[in-house]
Amino acid sequence: MHLFSKNKNSSKILKKSQDRANIHTKAFRDWKVFLLSAIVIAFVIAGLDGYLLWRVNYGDVFMSTNSGGKDTTTTDEKVLADVVKIFDDRQASFEAWKSMAPSEIDPSF
Repeated sequence: MHLFSKNKNSSKILKKSQDRANIHTKAFRDWKVFLLSAIVIAFVIAGLDGYLLWRVNYGDVFMSTNSGGKDTTTTDEKVLADVVKIFDDRQASFEAWKSMAPSEIDPSF
Protein backbone atom coordinates (compact mmCIF):
# COMPACT_ATOMS: atom_id res chain seq x y z
CA MET A 1 0.00 0.00 0.00
CA HIS A 2 2.85 2.35 0.73
CA LEU A 3 4.37 1.83 -2.66
CA PHE A 4 1.28 2.87 -4.58
CA SER A 5 0.18 5.81 -2.41
CA LYS A 6 0.61 9.38 -3.57
CA ASN A 7 3.71 11.10 -2.29
CA LYS A 8 2.82 13.83 0.21
CA ASN A 9 5.95 15.84 -0.56
CA SER A 10 5.16 16.13 -4.26
CA SER A 11 2.07 18.23 -3.58
CA LYS A 12 4.10 20.56 -1.32
CA ILE A 13 6.75 20.99 -3.98
CA LEU A 14 4.10 21.72 -6.60
CA LYS A 15 2.45 24.28 -4.29
CA LYS A 16 5.78 26.02 -3.63
CA SER A 17 6.49 26.28 -7.33
CA GLN A 18 3.04 27.81 -7.93
CA ASP A 19 3.67 30.28 -5.14
CA ARG A 20 6.96 31.28 -6.73
CA ALA A 21 5.28 31.74 -10.08
CA ASN A 22 2.60 34.02 -8.59
CA ILE A 23 4.88 35.98 -6.28
CA HIS A 24 5.20 38.90 -8.70
CA THR A 25 1.42 39.33 -8.90
CA LYS A 26 1.19 39.36 -5.11
CA ALA A 27 3.91 42.00 -4.94
CA PHE A 28 2.08 44.19 -7.46
CA ARG A 29 -1.14 43.77 -5.47
CA ASP A 30 0.64 44.73 -2.25
CA TRP A 31 2.11 47.86 -3.85
CA LYS A 32 -1.28 48.81 -5.25
CA VAL A 33 -2.89 48.47 -1.83
CA PHE A 34 -0.09 50.48 -0.22
CA LEU A 35 -0.23 53.23 -2.85
CA LEU A 36 -4.02 53.44 -2.74
CA SER A 37 -3.95 53.65 1.07
CA ALA A 38 -1.34 56.43 0.96
CA ILE A 39 -3.41 58.39 -1.56
CA VAL A 40 -6.57 58.04 0.53
CA ILE A 41 -4.74 59.17 3.68
CA ALA A 42 -3.27 62.14 1.78
CA PHE A 43 -6.75 63.19 0.59
CA VAL A 44 -8.17 62.88 4.12
CA ILE A 45 -5.34 65.01 5.54
CA ALA A 46 -5.76 67.59 2.75
CA GLY A 47 -9.49 67.72 3.44
CA LEU A 48 -8.99 68.26 7.16
CA ASP A 49 -6.35 70.89 6.44
CA GLY A 50 -8.72 72.71 4.09
CA TYR A 51 -11.51 72.59 6.67
CA LEU A 52 -9.22 74.02 9.34
CA LEU A 53 -8.06 76.77 6.97
CA TRP A 54 -11.68 77.62 6.21
CA ARG A 55 -12.52 77.79 9.92
CA VAL A 56 -9.52 80.03 10.65
CA ASN A 57 -10.41 82.34 7.75
CA TYR A 58 -14.03 82.46 8.91
CA GLY A 59 -12.72 83.63 12.28
CA ASP A 60 -14.57 81.48 14.77
CA VAL A 61 -11.77 79.09 15.72
CA PHE A 62 -10.00 81.35 18.17
CA MET A 63 -13.10 83.07 19.54
CA SER A 64 -13.98 82.57 23.18
CA THR A 65 -17.29 80.87 23.79
CA ASN A 66 -17.47 82.13 27.37
CA SER A 67 -19.72 85.19 27.28
CA GLY A 68 -19.90 85.77 31.03
CA GLY A 69 -17.30 87.17 33.34
CA LYS A 70 -15.00 90.13 33.30
CA ASP A 71 -13.35 90.73 29.92
CA THR A 72 -11.26 93.77 30.74
CA THR A 73 -7.88 93.51 32.40
CA THR A 74 -7.04 96.09 35.02
CA THR A 75 -3.54 96.76 36.29
CA ASP A 76 -2.73 98.07 39.66
CA GLU A 77 -1.01 101.44 39.35
CA LYS A 78 1.20 100.71 42.36
CA VAL A 79 2.51 97.48 40.78
CA LEU A 80 3.16 99.32 37.52
CA ALA A 81 5.01 102.10 39.35
CA ASP A 82 7.15 99.52 41.18
CA VAL A 83 8.11 97.83 37.91
CA VAL A 84 9.03 101.15 36.32
CA LYS A 85 11.13 102.02 39.40
CA ILE A 86 12.99 98.69 39.18
CA PHE A 87 13.89 99.31 35.54
CA ASP A 88 14.93 102.90 36.25
CA ASP A 89 17.20 101.67 39.06
CA ARG A 90 18.73 99.08 36.74
CA GLN A 91 19.37 101.72 34.09
CA ALA A 92 20.97 104.04 36.66
CA SER A 93 23.24 101.28 37.98
CA PHE A 94 24.26 100.36 34.43
CA GLU A 95 25.09 103.98 33.60
CA ALA A 96 27.18 104.20 36.80
CA TRP A 97 29.01 100.97 35.96
CA LYS A 98 29.59 102.14 32.39
CA SER A 99 31.16 105.43 33.51
CA MET A 100 33.59 103.78 35.98
CA ALA A 101 37.18 103.28 34.87
CA PRO A 102 38.47 99.69 34.93
CA SER A 103 40.57 98.77 37.98
CA GLU A 104 43.21 97.03 35.86
CA ILE A 105 44.19 97.97 32.37
CA ASP A 106 44.36 95.19 29.80
CA PRO A 107 48.04 94.60 28.85
CA SER A 108 47.12 93.80 25.25
CA PHE A 109 46.36 97.48 24.53
